[in-house]
Amino acid sequence: MEDFLSLLLGRHAYASPTDVLERLAPDIRKRVDVLRDIQTKHNDIKAEYFEKRAELEAEYQKLYQPLYKLRYYIVNDDVPEVDRVTKEVEESDKQADVAEGVPNFWLNALKTNKPLAAKIGDWDEGSLKYLTDIKCCRIDTPKAKGFNLDFYFHPNPYFKNAVLTKTYHYLIDDDEPIFKLHIITLNLFFFKKRAELEAEYQKMYEPLYKLRYDVVNAVSEVDGVTKQVEAAKEAEVEKGVPDFWLNAMKTNEVLTREITEKDEGPLKYLKDIKWCKIEEPKGFKLHFSFDTNPYFSNAVLTKTYHVIDDEEPILEKVIGTAIEWNCGKNLTEKPVGMKRKRGSNEGTIHVQYCKSFFNFFNSEYDYEVDEEAAKEIQEKMAQDYDIGSTIRDKIIPNAVSWFTGEATRLNIMNTMITNGDETSIKS
Repeated sequence: MEDFLSLLLGRHAYASPTDVLERLAPDIRKRVDVLRDIQTKHNDIKAEYFEKRAELEAEYQKLYQPLYKLRYYIVNDDVPEVDRVTKEVEESDKQADVAEGVPNFWLNALKTNKPLAAKIGDWDEGSLKYLTDIKCCRIDTPKAKGFNLDFYFHPNPYFKNAVLTKTYHYLIDDDEPIFKLHIITLNLFFFKKRAELEAEYQKMYEPLYKLRYDVVNAVSEVDGVTKQVEAAKEAEVEKGVPDFWLNAMKTNEVLTREITEKDEGPLKYLKDIKWCKIEEPKGFKLHFSFDTNPYFSNAVLTKTYHVIDDEEPILEKVIGTAIEWNCGKNLTEKPVGMKRKRGSNEGTIHVQYCKSFFNFFNSEYDYEVDEEAAKEIQEKMAQDYDIGSTIRDKIIPNAVSWFTGEATRLNIMNTMITNGDETSIKS
């Protein structure tokens, strides 16, 4: 089984969590065990947060239903008699060609959304004109989590189905639902409540992150190791958990592609990674704290993402820290020659840009470009955001699971299940 997993990971051979722990020195292993206990407490808090969030979503879904019903009546000119506002239509209006309801409501609503518009061809518009309603129903059972999308159609010349349904099942949790069709007025209240809930639980994580920092960086020692360290003061004893963040990032399939062998030198000095939400403008900021090192003088490198909308993160701007490299240590470029001025020792040094994880902090984009260049920039920004959100959502909260390889194993199993290879896992 493990050979197969190694094959899936390519050049980065897979090691089971047991293998990783057995290769560690006994003192470091005890520290990692403490980190795993901290991780377990973090996961318990996170599970409680998702439970509370699910309750909040269910509460607001009930509030949306009357508004969805009213919208349906207006769009399809189908207001029931009991709810009907008095409608007096003059005889002349009856004889005129007056459109009922709101023609092409859902077609036009879908077409103004950029990702959806890209999927709608001219040939689709005919059938989508018969679309009368779209509903979303949450799936939340012990065996399945996700949601159903139901598309309701009038009788039409294209197909017989009155309802077309698409179901999404989540493997672990529904951290990133794909479509949200909410009424704006209730959205404001719901998102505010959810943000408050998220902020409340983020504060609960902080003491655990502080404990993790202390153990990783030898600020405090764990039980059972203190006396051994004191007894071996004269010997060369490894403190904390060496290369913790480097190894945590290298086991993640998104980040490992960005980290070169040369990057490992400075990343060994990485002490902590944190993130914080920003409101004006919306987005988030990553903080990378480094110990004093021979590569650059910055104690902290940051990366900031400004988004237009938190719910559908469309990047507006990306800002990284300018790295103050020490002489001859810049990993993002190398000199390839100098063009001297005639009759002078001075000249212009030509450099070649190199692949490096630290290019992550240099990514500033020129937004005033032609359409073709803009498309290329959008692709780079999407990749950039993928790296940043991976660090925020996966590495920071679950760092020890990535360090031991447990998170890698879970990711591979999820991929295999998604691809229909569940039998391979059991074998």
